[in-house]
Amino acid sequence: MRLLNSYVHKTVQHRRKVANLDLLTSQSLFSSSAVDVGTNLLLRVIEAHASRDFDTCIDVGCGYGPLGLSLAASGQAKSVEMVDRDALAVDFANLNAEKNGLSAAKAHASLGLTDTFETRYDLIVSNLPGKAGSAVLRDLVRSGYNRLSASGEFWGVVVNPIWPEVESVVDELDSTIVHVERGSRHTAFGFRRNGTHDGNTDAESLSEVYGRDSVTFTVAEHDYRIETTRGVHEFDGLSYSTQLALEHLGSVPRRGHSQAAVFNVSQGYLPMALLASGAVSSVMLVDRDLLSLRTATENLRRNGFETSESRLHHQVAWLPESTEFALITGVLRGDEPREAVDIGVESVADGLEPGGTAVIAGGSTPITRMLKSLDRRKDLRLVNRSRYRGSSAVTLQKSG
Repeated sequence: MRLLNSYVHKTVQHRRKVANLDLLTSQSLFSSSAVDVGTNLLLRVIEAHASRDFDTCIDVGCGYGPLGLSLAASGQAKSVEMVDRDALAVDFANLNAEKNGLSAAKAHASLGLTDTFETRYDLIVSNLPGKAGSAVLRDLVRSGYNRLSASGEFWGVVVNPIWPEVESVVDELDSTIVHVERGSRHTAFGFRRNGTHDGNTDAESLSEVYGRDSVTFTVAEHDYRIETTRGVHEFDGLSYSTQLALEHLGSVPRRGHSQAAVFNVSQGYLPMALLASGAVSSVMLVDRDLLSLRTATENLRRNGFETSESRLHHQVAWLPESTEFALITGVLRGDEPREAVDIGVESVADGLEPGGTAVIAGGSTPITRMLKSLDRRKDLRLVNRSRYRGSSAVTLQKSG
């Protein structure tokens, strides 16, 4: 709870005729100062034009939960499933459900609709991401249509410039437009599925929806192919922070039968380098972004390195508890609060086995702030630091 509290920005009072909510927000999540205009428009439209109340509902891309929790509080949906690819959003949505006494609303991780609890839903709602790209938007609408029960309804909101493309996708479906309402910046819309199902609930593959580019990554004079995805850092190549981390890792003594942990895995460059070089025998991947975890895992498998599901951790914390590692490495996210970084340093110190090494990279200012946390951990010492173009990397070693 201490880690989650470090991300809290403020409490937003969301007042509507049919429901009043107090919502904790985070600056690391969308619309932290107030419930956004698009969500409010969509809620007004659903209240006025949805044909009925619904038994099963899913909120896709729930953030901290304003849309799904409002529907649960109003009684328009008896059971609300909320999904997001960001573990921080899932934690905040569940925290807000508990805070507002909404036991019928639960949040969990899912990449779009690929990891949901139910096969069909009476109501699907989404504040569709404006910067996700055409393929992602089209997949969300099409997969949403495929997951509707007979006469189920999909209600969404988009920024106005995107509406024509979304409308063209809806026009391809066997559906009936229930209502469209255009605001100054957003368009809210709803459609109802016609007829019965053909049984198809399959989503497109990860590469079809999110694929961006193919990058050659060289480790120990061997070339590996990285298939990058949209919406994940380093889709067009290595960042300066990752380059510095790789340089530091090259100086770490090899411990071939040991295991390592990589947090904030991005496209998978760091775990690929560790396994391909033989520096460690196994790697645990940790990230709060489910898309990043899936991308890194697919890139490892594509190049002959298997990573079982048990070694993937979708969470906000840098490391899983009660596990020791010979090597820990990762790149700091730019939106991590200072206290969250302090907690991360504590987890690194606790998670390293005696004599173990950590290589952490990021912006120079966040790294400098992180190093101040070492004053409270006498068992962790700074071995080396390098800087390049606003980025920095450090090698730390645990005593023992």
